[in-house]
Amino acid sequence: RKTTPGLRLLDKYAVTCGGGTSHRMGLHDAALYKDNHLAGLKEFSKELSSAISLAKENNELKFVEVEVDEIGQLEKVLLLPVDIILLETAGVGQTELDVKDVVDTVTVVLVPEAGDAIQTMKAGLMEIADIFVVNKADRSGSKRMASDLSMSVHLGSKNDWWDTPVLLTQAHRGIGVKELIDAFNGHRKIMEDTDNLGTIRKMQRRRELEMAIRGQIFSRIKDSASFSLKLTDIIDQVDTGKMDPTVAANALLKDQKLLEEWLKPNGD
Repeated sequence: RKTTPGLRLLDKYAVTCGGGTSHRMGLHDAALYKDNHLAGLKEFSKELSSAISLAKENNELKFVEVEVDEIGQLEKVLLLPVDIILLETAGVGQTELDVKDVVDTVTVVLVPEAGDAIQTMKAGLMEIADIFVVNKADRSGSKRMASDLSMSVHLGSKNDWWDTPVLLTQAHRGIGVKELIDAFNGHRKIMEDTDNLGTIRKMQRRRELEMAIRGQIFSRIKDSASFSLKLTDIIDQVDTGKMDPTVAANALLKDQKLLEEWLKPNGD
């Protein structure tokens, strides 16, 4: 990421010494479109495609990366000339578990230094993982961690159509990468063969619809707070702890005038 002023080349070289790869040398040789950039687009595919075309006029450009935060954006970006797609799962109101709502295969990557992390790992993370990877497998404790993970996965299998694998990799040497890719492909194939892919996609789109409706209504609630004395009063009572949030929500949903305002089409 950021480098020390005047020492960029040395910092980049240090990355390679540690077994990593410097994917870029500066801001001039790659284009990154973040989720907050995409949020302001009115014609998503058309405007983003135009921006990518302009970026690719730079002869020094190595790659184009786009950051998305929902399945609808992901499907549109997949149709564009993009080299890397980054799925952001740590947005407002999100946790690491929300990734299951926007991807087909969830892979959890751990390292031996995690120690007893498996024992304290959130149960939800164990339940949503389709593949476990113990990277840096050349380090002490990696095989023990993989064994413990395999036992936990076996005892708490999340479905009857896929056996969650636990793989050992050494990313900087390319060891285990082929097996990981095979696991990705295997999971995709079995989802298609068992008709689970369609079910997952329906759930993803339904979740996206719910989030979109929630976001629109919440935005209108914030806008109406400036002119609704009742709403302002209830929010103040919740802020000071005088009213329970659930009680406040029920009171607001019983106000016909406020509901009509929130559900009124934009522009009316």
